[in-house]
Order: sequence, then structure tokens, then C-alpha cells
Amino acid sequence: MQENINTLKAAIKERAVFYLHMYRTLQQELGAERAKDLMWKAIYRWGREKAAKCPETARTNPEIMAEEFVKSGAKALMAFGNEIVESTKDGATLRLNSCPLVEAWREAGLNAAQIAQMCDMAYALDFGKYEGLGYELEFPCRIADGESYCQLNLKLKK
Repeated sequence: MQENINTLKAAIKERAVFYLHMYRTLQQELGAERAKDLMWKAIYRWGREKAAKCPETARTNPEIMAEEFVKSGAKALMAFGNEIVESTKDGATLRLNSCPLVEAWREAGLNAAQIAQMCDMAYALDFGKYEGLGYELEFPCRIADGESYCQLNLKLKK
């Protein structure tokens, strides 16, 4: 089991390194703002594709959506520490208790501001996925900003 978790964490860290290389390449070619914009759009689209694979009931029932968060992340559960803090008929509060992406960026030598900037692009995946499911999403705290966990507050759009 631990070997599988380590393999998954390594794959997630590889994704973080890819994001970093892609951003730096785009930044050199197009400038920082354009690079960030393109990264956001591409990663957001990937999130929308993930939303399309979720059960239809997750679009109208936050409790089912929260269960999908843990279920779909079952393999990632130990890598990100997915957790449901609360779920109601109107929304959900979800938590990630660790982040291999942030770990990889730290290992790559990025400072706190650079890590936060990379997360600003990487979490477009979550915005794409949850907005694609019909939720408003906010992150009141993130590991990338020095917190001990990421909190996702989701509210069903009416």
C-alpha cells in the first residue's frame, strides 16, 4: 500500500515539475502575465474535462459531490489527504491535508512567493472541475500560502 502511495506522490510531483517547466518556457517566450494566463486556461480546461466524468447527481447534490471528492480521490487520499469537513444540501467544505505539488516546488528551490504563484495556476484544475459541476469555489487557505492544509468551500449555484 505504501509503495502505491509513494508512486502516486512521485507522479503528482512530476506534474508539478512539468507545470514549472511549462510556465518558465512560456514566460521566456511570452512574458509572465501571458504565461500565467495560458497556464490557467489550459489547466482550467482539464478541470472541466474532469467535471464531465463525474456523476450527474454531483451537479445538484453537494453531499454526493463531496463523496465523489473522497471516492475519486481514494487513491490520492493518502497523497493529498482528501477529507470532507462538512456537506449540506447547499454546499460543502473539503480539505486537502498535504500537497505533493507544493513539496515538489519546494524541492525545486522555489521561494514562498513562487510557490504561491505556481499554485495560482495549478488550482485552476479545481476551479474548472467544480465550476463545471455548477459550484462556486473559494480557497480561504492553501498549503501554498504557508497554511497546514487547503480548504475548498463550495456553494451550489442556484
